[in-house]
Amino acid sequence: QIDAPARIRAARWSPDRGYRVAYVTAARGLRVVAGDGTGDRSLGETGPAIPAWRPGGDRALAYVGPEGRLEVRDVDTGAPLERARASIPHATRTLSWSAGGRLLAAAGPREIRVLDLRGGGARRIETRARERITAAEFSPLGPTLARVFRAGTRSTVRAGRELFATRGRIGAAAWSPDGRWLMLETPGQLVAVRVVGGPRVLSFPGARLEGWSR
Repeated sequence: QIDAPARIRAARWSPDRGYRVAYVTAARGLRVVAGDGTGDRSLGETGPAIPAWRPGGDRALAYVGPEGRLEVRDVDTGAPLERARASIPHATRTLSWSAGGRLLAAAGPREIRVLDLRGGGARRIETRARERITAAEFSPLGPTLARVFRAGTRSTVRAGRELFATRGRIGAAAWSPDGRWLMLETPGQLVAVRVVGGPRVLSFPGARLEGWSR
């Protein structure tokens, strides 16, 4: 049990078997606590993007600071681990690491910037006319980046090709650990789209997207 100092807006388990939980309060305070509820401590303030743990279990957490800069820190020591040479989009909404932890996708309303934090390069993905980006998530198995776009009342999911489209908003996306399914949060239900194998779509009414079990 976590006795948070304020209402929790979002929480993410660390990849090291869940030994730590990073969570964001309604006032945009960023905190980290052990999985057993002990050692709760503040890491400062964060922007609207949900923090993202780097794969590999090295305690590295990426988040957007209150001034809009990307931060990657060791949550135990507070030491900075990476410094992005390129800026991230204004009003970045989502952060996602590639499977090897080298690339980080930062998605704002009108563009995605894929940052190579080791090599220092950056690649920009812009929207088409009248589109806005609502989510971008790397596959856990490779460099495939699933992108969610909204234009008018229509939302589209692309990952090299168009995977799914619907009338209504898709607010979040999460890959299954085996990279075969993509779970999408839509108003009033979750939608699972099979990416590998024959086309298949499953819906789960009344659910919210919190993550996949392993």
